[in-house]
Amino acid sequence: MISFFCSSCGKKIGLPFKPPGGQAECPYCFAVTPVVEAGPRALGPIAITWIGDQLRFPRGSNFPRSPCGMCGSAEVVTEKRKTFAWAPSTVWLGWFLFGPLGMFILYIVQRQVQEIRVPVCRPCADKWRASEIGYPLVSFGGFALLVLLIAGIASRNVGGAGVATVILLAIVSWITACVVLWHRWVLKTRIASAKVDEAGLTLRHPRPEVMRELIGQAYTSPMPPPAGPRRPPGYRPRLSR
Repeated sequence: MISFFCSSCGKKIGLPFKPPGGQAECPYCFAVTPVVEAGPRALGPIAITWIGDQLRFPRGSNFPRSPCGMCGSAEVVTEKRKTFAWAPSTVWLGWFLFGPLGMFILYIVQRQVQEIRVPVCRPCADKWRASEIGYPLVSFGGFALLVLLIAGIASRNVGGAGVATVILLAIVSWITACVVLWHRWVLKTRIASAKVDEAGLTLRHPRPEVMRELIGQAYTSPMPPPAGPRRPPGYRPRLSR
């Protein structure tokens, strides 16, 4: 007899033997889940915890499949597979020392990633997609205009304290606009990573009060996971081959 946790609903499942394919159908939520034998202290997906207004997801954990993880709506919820990435603030040293290319290289080297499933309704998915596309366009577009401004000034061989002040104000304005857009637009329309490490993922949620109302302490150790659909009479989980 082996025991393991469903990667979707968090319920503990028991089987007489490990299936050859390493996967089985959960008898509670009917999702296909990998069969990873639980140790004596394993908590599985129920180890999701709150850190202030941020959610901490251990490796292998996911949001509940429904309702929407953004607004709490139960209408037309689909799963968005999202890979969250994070890098320490030291990547900015690359910008100051070697420019954008240096920062990009440091980011690639130091970043940590984790993929989770986020259930979202159609309106929230549209807002999320708009911020994912719009913010890079606005930020890189502003940077391109900044480069053109500096190149135009350099081509005219214009110097002096006034020109340096204009360039400095342009750089400060671009950075300020990016920061304001990030906090006033991006963080209001999508879930963002606060930290990713080898142990798991910490997320900033735009509406933490919604998630507290939806899952409360149900995903906080040592409370039990939320109850899924009842097992039909005589139901036997399907084992993958």
